[in-house]
Amino acid sequence: MKMLAPRKMSISARAAVTLSLVIGLLFLVSGMAAYFDIKRQALAEALIRLDGQNRQVAELQEGRFTRLSAAHEHAKQLLLAELAEGPSPDDARNLDTLFPRDRRGGRRSSDLLFDGGRAPFGYVRGVGAYIGTEPDANQRALILRATRVAHAVGEGIRPDLKSLYFFTPDNTLIMFAPDREDKLGFYRKKAPGNLDFQQETFAKISTAALNPSRRTRCTPLVHILYDTSGRTWTTGCMTPVDWNGRHIGTWGTSLLLNDLLSADELNGLRATDTVLVSAEGMLIRHPRYTLQSEAGAEQLLDLKQTRDPQLQALWQFIRSNAGKTFLGHAPRLAAHVSMRTIKTPGWYVLTIQNEDVIQAGALRAVARVAITAFLCLLLQGIAISLLIRRYVGRPLARLTERTRMLTRSFQPEVDFPTSAMPKFDEVEQLGHDFDDMADKLTRAHHNLEQQVAQRTDQLHRANAELSRLADCVEGGDKPGQWNASDLLSVAV
Repeated sequence: MKMLAPRKMSISARAAVTLSLVIGLLFLVSGMAAYFDIKRQALAEALIRLDGQNRQVAELQEGRFTRLSAAHEHAKQLLLAELAEGPSPDDARNLDTLFPRDRRGGRRSSDLLFDGGRAPFGYVRGVGAYIGTEPDANQRALILRATRVAHAVGEGIRPDLKSLYFFTPDNTLIMFAPDREDKLGFYRKKAPGNLDFQQETFAKISTAALNPSRRTRCTPLVHILYDTSGRTWTTGCMTPVDWNGRHIGTWGTSLLLNDLLSADELNGLRATDTVLVSAEGMLIRHPRYTLQSEAGAEQLLDLKQTRDPQLQALWQFIRSNAGKTFLGHAPRLAAHVSMRTIKTPGWYVLTIQNEDVIQAGALRAVARVAITAFLCLLLQGIAISLLIRRYVGRPLARLTERTRMLTRSFQPEVDFPTSAMPKFDEVEQLGHDFDDMADKLTRAHHNLEQQVAQRTDQLHRANAELSRLADCVEGGDKPGQWNASDLLSVAV
């Protein structure tokens, strides 16, 4: 079976394809360079945004703890000023009115203190209290003065801080928290008569042994005292109060896990984790590990003891960058990190963004560039094809047609192909037609030369015959003696 010769593209199409490939290659090289440049810029911009969010969270937390520490100091100074006046003769009667004895032992605050009403020192609300043992005169004065100060200062720090409480080494606790959903029911109604919280973390960090500087210190994430289910997590900051060289109590404020960082404070970069860790290596907040209303997280809180690989990597990173601000890539965490210290509680705040997020952002930017480049490549291909067709293809087609017309003038019977898909492109077709025309001209010239030679030979023979006849005439032959063949040869 005879194979058909492959059809060739026109020179316009070939030129357009060739130029498009060359320009496409240039676009590809430029695109790769743009990708790395965009990735570098995206990384730099992402780190700036990451550090900005980290700084914002750190400043908000520092401001909150600064206000908390200032409120504690204010309450401390007011309490010391009240105690300096000494006990009052009315303290015993006022104590019985505001803190009646409980049949289970000790005393509880009256409903008036929480629901709202007039007390001997003015209107009061939102206060609940537990008194573990029967107080003496100095302790009565301390309880009543602390109640008045807790209400006065607590009202001043709402709603920024939702609680303010004072507790003593003999298990007395007075709390101002009017917004608590449980209405302080544990301390007012449910606490057993033998409640002892001196071994709790918030009490331990108030002792001179663990807090010799007597400054405000904060606990790691712990279970709240009244929740026996272990599902309510909180952290607290404590400021010890000493009077005449003796520790008489501590001012404290608790922050529930969900209140550590509000939604507004976290309303920033997407796909970022904000983590809080104490200087001692205790996990305060992590969006995937510390969840409110979830028990069992205590196994993950101590980063020095945890067996979780990601938390181990987190603690190793913090230890290697302790005491300094960090911004950059953390290979162990496979993420970009901004870290700084919140001075008042001594916590580290980390804002972490997975490196794949930044990579995806760079790829999206490159995709936009690639789509734009493809459209430009398509448009320039069409433009090149039209321009070459107009300024090259059409002139070549006209020249080819004129060549064929010239060829037909020599041989009208010549038929040229008119297929819509020619075997040759324009230049090859023009060359082919020129070859045909040259061949036809050569053959026509050769035929003409042959005809001229034949005519010349005939003339020579005719002249020779005429000469012979002339010789015959001169020799005496008469015209009548010429035969028909002689006359015919002369005519020829």
